[in-house]
Amino acid sequence: MSALPVLSQQAGRTPEGIAEPRTAMPRTRVGHDGPCHLEAALNDFGLGKESINGLGPGAYLVNVLPSTVLVAGAFAILSSRIYPWSSPIRGVRPGVESVVATVRESPVTALVIFASSVLFVTVVLRPFQISAVQWLEGYWRDRSILRIAHEFAVERHQRRRGLNLVRLQAIPEEEPRLPRFDVVAAQQRARVRHRRRQEAAMEVISQQYPDQAEDVMPTLLGNVLRRAETGAGERYGLSTVHTFPRLYPYLSPRLAQENETQLNVLDASATLAIVIGVLAALSSPFLIRFDAWSAVPVALLLVAGVSYRGARIAAQRHGVVLAAAFDLHRFDMLSAMHRRLPRDAREELAENAALTSVLEGEPAIRQRPWKYAHPAPGEGPGTAR
Repeated sequence: MSALPVLSQQAGRTPEGIAEPRTAMPRTRVGHDGPCHLEAALNDFGLGKESINGLGPGAYLVNVLPSTVLVAGAFAILSSRIYPWSSPIRGVRPGVESVVATVRESPVTALVIFASSVLFVTVVLRPFQISAVQWLEGYWRDRSILRIAHEFAVERHQRRRGLNLVRLQAIPEEEPRLPRFDVVAAQQRARVRHRRRQEAAMEVISQQYPDQAEDVMPTLLGNVLRRAETGAGERYGLSTVHTFPRLYPYLSPRLAQENETQLNVLDASATLAIVIGVLAALSSPFLIRFDAWSAVPVALLLVAGVSYRGARIAAQRHGVVLAAAFDLHRFDMLSAMHRRLPRDAREELAENAALTSVLEGEPAIRQRPWKYAHPAPGEGPGTAR
Protein backbone atom coordinates (compact mmCIF):
# COMPACT_ATOMS: atom_id res chain seq x y z
CA MET A 1 0.00 0.00 0.00
CA SER A 2 1.22 3.45 0.57
CA ALA A 3 4.34 1.79 1.13
CA LEU A 4 3.07 -0.44 3.43
CA PRO A 5 0.26 0.03 5.19
CA VAL A 6 -1.87 1.64 7.52
CA LEU A 7 -4.41 -0.45 8.88
CA SER A 8 -3.43 -3.53 7.46
CA GLN A 9 -4.36 -7.05 7.92
CA GLN A 10 -1.89 -9.52 9.20
CA ALA A 11 -0.04 -11.71 6.81
CA GLY A 12 -0.66 -15.41 6.46
CA ARG A 13 2.13 -17.92 6.63
CA THR A 14 3.78 -19.96 3.94
CA PRO A 15 4.40 -23.67 4.33
CA GLU A 16 7.95 -22.82 5.31
CA GLY A 17 6.67 -20.74 8.22
CA ILE A 18 7.57 -17.36 6.74
CA ALA A 19 4.93 -14.68 7.06
CA GLU A 20 3.27 -13.72 3.81
CA PRO A 21 3.80 -10.17 2.64
CA ARG A 22 1.56 -7.48 3.91
CA THR A 23 1.70 -3.77 4.38
CA ALA A 24 -0.08 -0.89 5.79
CA MET A 25 0.54 2.25 3.86
CA PRO A 26 -1.59 3.59 1.12
CA ARG A 27 0.06 5.33 -1.77
CA THR A 28 -1.03 7.19 -4.85
CA ARG A 29 0.77 6.23 -8.04
CA VAL A 30 1.80 8.85 -10.53
CA GLY A 31 -0.71 8.93 -13.35
CA HIS A 32 -3.45 7.22 -11.33
CA ASP A 33 -6.48 8.81 -9.71
CA GLY A 34 -6.78 6.70 -6.59
CA PRO A 35 -4.46 5.30 -3.92
CA CYS A 36 -2.69 2.03 -4.54
CA HIS A 37 -2.14 -0.08 -1.46
CA LEU A 38 0.68 -2.51 -1.09
CA GLU A 39 -1.55 -4.68 0.99
CA ALA A 40 -4.19 -4.72 -1.72
CA ALA A 41 -1.54 -5.85 -4.18
CA LEU A 42 -0.53 -8.60 -1.79
CA ASN A 43 -4.14 -9.73 -1.47
CA ASP A 44 -4.32 -9.95 -5.25
CA PHE A 45 -1.52 -12.49 -5.03
CA GLY A 46 -3.46 -14.52 -2.47
CA LEU A 47 -1.27 -13.30 0.37
CA GLY A 48 -4.01 -11.71 2.48
CA LYS A 49 -5.06 -12.78 5.94
CA GLU A 50 -7.61 -15.57 6.00
CA SER A 51 -8.66 -15.92 9.61
CA ILE A 52 -7.56 -14.93 13.07
CA ASN A 53 -6.60 -18.49 13.95
CA GLY A 54 -4.27 -18.70 10.98
CA LEU A 55 -2.39 -15.55 11.84
CA GLY A 56 -0.77 -16.40 15.12
CA PRO A 57 -0.25 -14.04 18.10
CA GLY A 58 -0.05 -10.97 15.84
CA ALA A 59 -3.75 -11.24 15.00
CA TYR A 60 -4.68 -10.96 18.68
CA LEU A 61 -2.43 -7.94 19.09
CA VAL A 62 -3.95 -6.14 16.11
CA ASN A 63 -7.60 -7.27 16.26
CA VAL A 64 -8.59 -8.65 19.65
CA LEU A 65 -6.64 -6.26 21.91
CA PRO A 66 -8.18 -3.03 20.50
CA SER A 67 -11.65 -4.60 20.60
CA THR A 68 -11.15 -5.63 24.22
CA VAL A 69 -9.99 -2.14 25.17
CA LEU A 70 -12.97 -0.57 23.40
CA VAL A 71 -15.58 -2.85 25.00
CA ALA A 72 -14.02 -2.72 28.49
CA GLY A 73 -13.51 1.02 28.35
CA ALA A 74 -17.04 1.74 27.11
CA PHE A 75 -18.51 -0.53 29.79
CA ALA A 76 -16.48 1.15 32.54
CA ILE A 77 -17.46 4.65 31.39
CA LEU A 78 -21.16 3.87 31.03
CA SER A 79 -21.51 1.81 34.23
CA SER A 80 -19.52 4.26 36.36
CA ARG A 81 -22.53 6.60 36.44
CA ILE A 82 -20.24 9.60 36.41
CA TYR A 83 -22.18 11.42 33.72
CA PRO A 84 -23.76 14.55 35.22
CA TRP A 85 -27.23 13.30 34.23
CA SER A 86 -26.77 9.73 35.57
CA SER A 87 -28.64 8.47 38.62
CA PRO A 88 -26.28 6.73 41.07
CA ILE A 89 -27.05 3.31 42.53
CA ARG A 90 -28.45 3.63 46.04
CA GLY A 91 -25.69 3.33 48.60
CA VAL A 92 -22.95 3.16 45.92
CA ARG A 93 -20.73 6.07 44.98
CA PRO A 94 -20.27 6.84 41.28
CA GLY A 95 -17.00 5.66 39.79
CA VAL A 96 -15.13 2.44 40.44
CA GLU A 97 -17.57 1.30 43.12
CA SER A 98 -20.44 1.65 40.68
CA VAL A 99 -18.62 -0.44 38.06
CA VAL A 100 -17.87 -3.18 40.61
CA ALA A 101 -21.46 -3.19 41.84
CA THR A 102 -22.74 -3.55 38.27
CA VAL A 103 -20.51 -6.59 37.69
CA ARG A 104 -21.41 -8.19 41.03
CA GLU A 105 -25.10 -8.15 40.22
CA SER A 106 -24.55 -11.00 37.76
CA PRO A 107 -20.85 -11.86 37.23
CA VAL A 108 -21.46 -14.84 34.94
CA THR A 109 -23.84 -12.92 32.72
CA ALA A 110 -21.45 -9.96 32.67
CA LEU A 111 -18.57 -12.20 31.62
CA VAL A 112 -20.59 -13.83 28.83
CA ILE A 113 -21.81 -10.47 27.55
CA PHE A 114 -18.29 -9.06 27.69
CA ALA A 115 -16.74 -11.96 25.76
CA SER A 116 -19.55 -11.90 23.20
CA SER A 117 -19.19 -8.15 22.76
CA VAL A 118 -15.43 -8.44 22.20
CA LEU A 119 -15.96 -11.15 19.58
CA PHE A 120 -18.74 -9.16 17.90
CA VAL A 121 -16.69 -5.95 17.77
CA THR A 122 -13.64 -7.83 16.48
CA VAL A 123 -15.60 -9.39 13.62
CA VAL A 124 -17.61 -6.27 12.74
CA LEU A 125 -14.71 -3.82 12.80
CA ARG A 126 -12.20 -6.06 11.05
CA PRO A 127 -13.26 -5.03 7.49
CA PHE A 128 -12.85 -1.37 8.46
CA GLN A 129 -9.41 -1.75 10.01
CA ILE A 130 -7.45 -0.73 6.93
CA SER A 131 -9.72 2.26 6.29
CA ALA A 132 -9.35 3.40 9.89
CA VAL A 133 -5.58 3.40 9.74
CA GLN A 134 -5.59 5.08 6.35
CA TRP A 135 -7.64 7.81 8.00
CA LEU A 136 -4.78 8.29 10.47
CA GLU A 137 -2.43 8.49 7.49
CA GLY A 138 -4.48 11.33 6.07
CA TYR A 139 -6.40 9.87 3.14
CA TRP A 140 -9.25 12.37 3.38
CA ARG A 141 -9.09 13.94 -0.07
CA ASP A 142 -12.02 11.93 -1.41
CA ARG A 143 -14.25 12.98 1.51
CA SER A 144 -15.72 16.35 0.60
CA ILE A 145 -16.33 17.37 4.22
CA LEU A 146 -12.66 16.92 5.12
CA ARG A 147 -11.19 18.17 1.83
CA ILE A 148 -10.48 21.65 3.22
CA ALA A 149 -8.88 20.19 6.35
CA HIS A 150 -6.77 17.96 4.10
CA GLU A 151 -5.44 20.93 2.14
CA PHE A 152 -4.63 22.94 5.28
CA ALA A 153 -2.87 19.97 6.89
CA VAL A 154 -0.82 19.28 3.77
CA GLU A 155 0.18 22.94 3.58
CA ARG A 156 1.27 22.85 7.23
CA HIS A 157 3.54 19.86 6.65
CA GLN A 158 4.93 21.32 3.43
CA ARG A 159 5.87 24.46 5.34
CA ARG A 160 7.52 22.40 8.08
CA ARG A 161 9.41 20.41 5.49
CA GLY A 162 10.45 23.59 3.66
CA LEU A 163 11.61 25.22 6.89
CA ASN A 164 13.90 22.30 7.65
CA LEU A 165 15.26 22.36 4.09
CA VAL A 166 16.13 26.04 4.60
CA ARG A 167 17.89 25.23 7.85
CA LEU A 168 20.02 22.68 6.03
CA GLN A 169 21.14 25.32 3.55
CA ALA A 170 21.76 28.13 6.05
CA ILE A 171 25.35 29.45 6.23
CA PRO A 172 26.90 30.69 9.49
CA GLU A 173 28.10 34.29 9.70
CA GLU A 174 31.68 35.00 8.68
CA GLU A 175 34.29 35.71 11.32
CA PRO A 176 35.40 39.38 11.81
CA ARG A 177 38.93 40.26 10.76
CA LEU A 178 39.95 41.37 14.23
CA PRO A 179 37.82 39.27 16.58
CA ARG A 180 37.57 39.94 20.28
CA PHE A 181 37.39 37.13 22.78
CA ASP A 182 33.70 37.71 23.58
CA VAL A 183 32.86 37.87 19.86
CA VAL A 184 34.73 34.63 19.15
CA ALA A 185 32.95 32.89 22.04
CA ALA A 186 29.56 34.12 20.84
CA GLN A 187 30.28 32.94 17.30
CA GLN A 188 31.39 29.55 18.55
CA ARG A 189 28.13 29.14 20.45
CA ALA A 190 26.26 30.23 17.32
CA ARG A 191 28.07 27.58 15.26
CA VAL A 192 27.14 24.89 17.78
CA ARG A 193 23.48 25.97 17.70
CA HIS A 194 23.57 26.07 13.92
CA ARG A 195 25.06 22.58 13.71
CA ARG A 196 22.44 21.21 16.09
CA ARG A 197 19.65 22.82 14.06
CA GLN A 198 21.09 21.27 10.91
CA GLU A 199 21.28 17.84 12.53
CA ALA A 200 17.69 18.12 13.74
CA ALA A 201 16.55 19.32 10.31
CA MET A 202 18.36 16.45 8.61
CA GLU A 203 16.65 13.97 10.92
CA VAL A 204 13.24 15.46 10.15
CA ILE A 205 13.80 15.47 6.38
CA SER A 206 15.40 12.04 6.17
CA GLN A 207 12.97 10.19 8.45
CA GLN A 208 9.66 12.02 8.42
CA TYR A 209 9.02 13.39 4.92
CA PRO A 210 9.16 12.07 1.34
CA ASP A 211 11.69 13.49 -1.11
CA GLN A 212 9.09 15.16 -3.35
CA ALA A 213 6.86 17.97 -2.08
CA GLU A 214 3.89 16.63 -4.04
CA ASP A 215 4.03 13.40 -2.00
CA VAL A 216 3.52 15.18 1.34
CA MET A 217 0.57 13.84 3.37
CA PRO A 218 -1.62 15.72 5.88
CA THR A 219 -0.47 13.69 8.91
CA LEU A 220 2.95 12.83 10.26
CA LEU A 221 2.22 9.09 10.23
CA GLY A 222 1.21 9.30 6.59
CA ASN A 223 4.41 11.15 5.72
CA VAL A 224 6.60 8.60 7.49
CA LEU A 225 4.91 5.76 5.63
CA ARG A 226 5.08 7.66 2.33
CA ARG A 227 8.79 8.18 2.94
CA ALA A 228 9.23 4.43 3.35
CA GLU A 229 7.25 3.55 0.25
CA THR A 230 9.06 6.02 -1.99
CA GLY A 231 12.56 5.38 -0.67
CA ALA A 232 13.04 1.60 -0.64
CA GLY A 233 12.81 0.22 -4.16
CA GLU A 234 12.82 3.60 -5.89
CA ARG A 235 16.53 4.00 -5.11
CA TYR A 236 17.12 1.20 -7.59
CA GLY A 237 14.47 2.22 -10.11
CA LEU A 238 11.88 -0.20 -8.73
CA SER A 239 8.38 0.74 -7.57
CA THR A 240 8.11 -0.41 -3.98
CA VAL A 241 4.36 -1.00 -4.18
CA HIS A 242 4.52 -3.09 -7.36
CA THR A 243 7.70 -5.06 -6.71
CA PHE A 244 7.47 -5.88 -3.01
CA PRO A 245 4.92 -8.72 -3.49
CA ARG A 246 7.40 -10.33 -5.94
CA LEU A 247 10.37 -9.75 -3.65
CA TYR A 248 8.79 -10.90 -0.39
CA PRO A 249 9.07 -14.68 -0.95
CA TYR A 250 12.87 -14.33 -1.11
CA LEU A 251 13.35 -12.49 2.18
CA SER A 252 15.43 -14.22 4.80
CA PRO A 253 13.37 -15.66 7.70
CA ARG A 254 14.78 -13.11 10.18
CA LEU A 255 14.01 -10.17 7.89
CA ALA A 256 10.51 -11.47 7.13
CA GLN A 257 9.84 -11.91 10.84
CA GLU A 258 11.06 -8.41 11.64
CA ASN A 259 8.88 -7.00 8.87
CA GLU A 260 5.82 -8.77 10.28
CA THR A 261 6.63 -7.64 13.82
CA GLN A 262 6.92 -3.97 12.89
CA LEU A 263 3.69 -4.10 10.89
CA ASN A 264 1.87 -5.71 13.81
CA VAL A 265 3.13 -3.02 16.16
CA LEU A 266 2.21 -0.31 13.66
CA ASP A 267 -1.32 -1.63 13.15
CA ALA A 268 -1.94 -2.25 16.85
CA SER A 269 -0.65 1.19 17.88
CA ALA A 270 -2.67 2.99 15.21
CA THR A 271 -5.84 1.07 16.06
CA LEU A 272 -5.39 1.70 19.79
CA ALA A 273 -4.92 5.41 19.12
CA ILE A 274 -8.32 5.47 17.39
CA VAL A 275 -10.01 3.31 20.04
CA ILE A 276 -8.70 5.39 22.94
CA GLY A 277 -9.67 8.55 21.09
CA VAL A 278 -13.24 7.20 20.86
CA LEU A 279 -13.21 6.49 24.60
CA ALA A 280 -11.97 10.04 25.24
CA ALA A 281 -14.92 11.40 23.24
CA LEU A 282 -17.29 9.08 25.12
CA SER A 283 -16.01 10.42 28.45
CA SER A 284 -15.91 14.08 27.38
CA PRO A 285 -19.06 14.96 29.42
CA PHE A 286 -16.95 14.31 32.53
CA LEU A 287 -15.32 17.68 31.89
CA ILE A 288 -18.34 19.61 33.11
CA ARG A 289 -18.17 17.95 36.55
CA PHE A 290 -15.14 20.08 37.49
CA ASP A 291 -13.74 17.44 39.81
CA ALA A 292 -11.08 14.71 39.67
CA TRP A 293 -13.12 12.74 37.08
CA SER A 294 -12.74 15.63 34.66
CA ALA A 295 -9.16 14.49 34.13
CA VAL A 296 -10.27 11.16 32.60
CA PRO A 297 -10.86 12.39 29.00
CA VAL A 298 -7.65 14.44 29.14
CA ALA A 299 -5.67 11.41 30.30
CA LEU A 300 -7.22 9.28 27.56
CA LEU A 301 -6.22 11.84 24.93
CA LEU A 302 -2.64 11.75 26.24
CA VAL A 303 -2.61 7.94 26.01
CA ALA A 304 -3.98 8.14 22.46
CA GLY A 305 -1.18 10.56 21.58
CA VAL A 306 1.42 8.19 23.01
CA SER A 307 -0.07 5.32 21.00
CA TYR A 308 0.01 7.45 17.84
CA ARG A 309 3.65 8.25 18.48
CA GLY A 310 4.32 4.53 18.88
CA ALA A 311 2.73 3.93 15.49
CA ARG A 312 4.98 6.58 13.94
CA ILE A 313 8.12 5.05 15.46
CA ALA A 314 7.07 1.60 14.23
CA ALA A 315 6.50 3.09 10.76
CA GLN A 316 10.04 4.49 10.75
CA ARG A 317 11.50 1.12 11.73
CA HIS A 318 9.34 -0.58 9.12
CA GLY A 319 10.83 1.75 6.51
CA VAL A 320 14.32 0.62 7.54
CA VAL A 321 13.31 -3.04 7.20
CA LEU A 322 11.70 -2.38 3.83
CA ALA A 323 14.83 -0.66 2.53
CA ALA A 324 16.98 -3.54 3.78
CA ALA A 325 14.75 -5.99 1.91
CA PHE A 326 15.49 -4.26 -1.40
CA ASP A 327 19.18 -3.82 -0.53
CA LEU A 328 19.70 -7.52 0.13
CA HIS A 329 17.17 -9.41 -1.99
CA ARG A 330 16.34 -7.47 -5.15
CA PHE A 331 18.72 -9.61 -7.22
CA ASP A 332 17.05 -12.77 -5.86
CA MET A 333 13.77 -11.45 -7.22
CA LEU A 334 15.30 -10.59 -10.60
CA SER A 335 16.86 -14.04 -10.85
CA ALA A 336 13.55 -15.69 -10.04
CA MET A 337 11.96 -13.65 -12.86
CA HIS A 338 14.74 -14.92 -15.18
CA ARG A 339 15.97 -11.38 -15.70
CA ARG A 340 19.62 -10.90 -16.62
CA LEU A 341 21.41 -9.29 -13.68
CA PRO A 342 22.76 -5.79 -14.42
CA ARG A 343 26.47 -5.15 -14.82
CA ASP A 344 26.52 -1.72 -13.17
CA ALA A 345 24.30 0.81 -11.40
CA ARG A 346 23.40 2.71 -14.57
CA GLU A 347 22.22 -0.44 -16.31
CA GLU A 348 20.34 -1.50 -13.18
CA LEU A 349 18.37 1.76 -13.08
CA ALA A 350 17.45 1.52 -16.75
CA GLU A 351 16.44 -2.16 -16.60
CA ASN A 352 14.48 -1.71 -13.37
CA ALA A 353 12.65 1.32 -14.77
CA ALA A 354 11.52 -0.80 -17.73
CA LEU A 355 10.47 -3.63 -15.41
CA THR A 356 8.51 -1.20 -13.21
CA SER A 357 6.60 0.06 -16.25
CA VAL A 358 5.60 -3.51 -17.09
CA LEU A 359 4.53 -4.25 -13.51
CA GLU A 360 2.43 -1.08 -13.49
CA GLY A 361 0.47 -2.41 -16.45
CA GLU A 362 2.25 -1.17 -19.57
CA PRO A 363 2.60 -3.93 -22.18
CA ALA A 364 6.08 -5.42 -22.22
CA ILE A 365 6.28 -5.12 -25.99
CA ARG A 366 6.53 -1.34 -25.64
CA GLN A 367 9.67 -1.62 -23.59
CA ARG A 368 13.08 -1.88 -25.18
CA PRO A 369 14.05 -5.54 -25.52
CA TRP A 370 15.81 -7.10 -22.58
CA LYS A 371 17.63 -10.39 -22.28
CA TYR A 372 16.55 -13.27 -20.08
CA ALA A 373 18.82 -15.50 -18.05
CA HIS A 374 17.25 -18.96 -17.77
CA PRO A 375 18.62 -21.43 -15.21
CA ALA A 376 20.46 -24.48 -16.37
CA PRO A 377 18.65 -27.84 -16.17
CA GLY A 378 18.37 -28.93 -12.55
CA GLU A 379 18.86 -25.44 -11.14
CA GLY A 380 16.15 -23.58 -9.28
CA PRO A 381 14.65 -20.30 -10.48
CA GLY A 382 16.77 -18.32 -8.05
CA THR A 383 20.04 -19.62 -9.52
CA ALA A 384 19.81 -17.97 -12.95
CA ARG A 385 22.85 -16.01 -13.98
